[in-house]
Formats: sequence, structure tokens, C-alpha cells
Amino acid sequence: MTIVTEPLSGSGLMADTASRPGKAEDLGKQDFMKLLVAQIRNQDPLNPSDSTQMVTQLAQFAGVESLADIRSSMHGMDHGLQVLQAAGFAGRRVTVNTDQLVLSRDSRDIAIEVDTDAQSGNRVTIMLTDGLGQPAAVRELSCAGRDPARFSLKEIGGESLPDGVYFVSAASEQAPLPVAVNSRVNSVSLSADQGETLLQLAGVGSVPASFVRRIE
Repeated sequence: MTIVTEPLSGSGLMADTASRPGKAEDLGKQDFMKLLVAQIRNQDPLNPSDSTQMVTQLAQFAGVESLADIRSSMHGMDHGLQVLQAAGFAGRRVTVNTDQLVLSRDSRDIAIEVDTDAQSGNRVTIMLTDGLGQPAAVRELSCAGRDPARFSLKEIGGESLPDGVYFVSAASEQAPLPVAVNSRVNSVSLSADQGETLLQLAGVGSVPASFVRRIE
């Protein structure tokens, strides 16, 4: 008796799989089961596939699927921990590494911190520029006895500025100096795309929690 078997590569399954968008190696549970059924259906009755091998394949797939479930569960736990950690920022004052201010009537309770060292001397010049790069306020101030060298918005001449976006810079007689902004956290959220903690700061706007230098 002559038995004609159809090779697996010629089955409708392979054509269906090839026509799907995405990478061919991205197979889900349904694809795996279809391939297994096709393998059984197209096997040679006179030389059937080893049942032990099939059981092993099923066990391997089940193990992979279990790992995927565990990974998904761990991701959910990690998200929950991020939410709990983010909640700890609410209502606190923080110092963040940024030079941008977003001033409005209700967001004037902010301060500028200047990184000084022994080479900077006792006086620094702090400048606020508007969104067009034009100077809006300039003050030369003493940083003696201040640790850190922190100045209120009023001290640097920014209390009466119109609402808007401003940029702060500082310099000593020798060189420019790094600046940071101290403000209160109004609210906390998690970014939808990367799951990063975002802090909404009065007078600053939204900044990543990774920008935080110090929490008070």
C-alpha cells in the first residue's frame, strides 16, 4: 500500500503563519497548538512521531508560558511599588536639577540653589532670562554663611515678574556655576509610556523624580 503524506511546509498552516504581520518567530500559544496538531495530522502512520517528544514539547511550552505569567506579575508588583514610592513625594519640598521656572500667580514660593566652592568666592551673580533669551532680572548676591547657597525668588528680583517661562543661571567672577530649584511637590504621577515617576512642582512644572537632588 502506498501512503501519500503532505509535507508540513506545504500545509495551509504555514501559509497562514507566513502571511501574518510581524516576525515569524513570535509564536503564541494558539500558533504552537496549531503547529502541533498539524504535525500529528501530517505524520506518517507507518512511522508516527514519538509521543514522548510531543509531551516534552508541551511541557517546555507550558514552562515558557508560566515564566511569562511570572514576568507579568512581577511587572505589576514593580508598578505598585513605584506608585507607593511616588506617593511619598506629595507635599514635600524637593531640590531638583533644572534651570527652568514656570512662574504664575500661585507659584512664587520657590528658591534657587547655587553650587559654590572655595574658588567661587563669596559673591555670585544670578540672572533670570525670559523665553526669548532676554534678561528679566539680575542680582549680585553674597553667598557667605549660606549652606547651601539658596536664594528666594524675591532676593533675585523675580517676585514681580509677569507669569511665564524663565531660565536661571549663576556665575562667580571665575566661571558659570550649576544651579538647582527648590520647590514644593503639588502632585505625583507615572508616565504612561515608560512608567517613570513625574513630579508636578510649583513654579517649575513636571520633572522626572530622577532629577531630585534632595528631599526635605
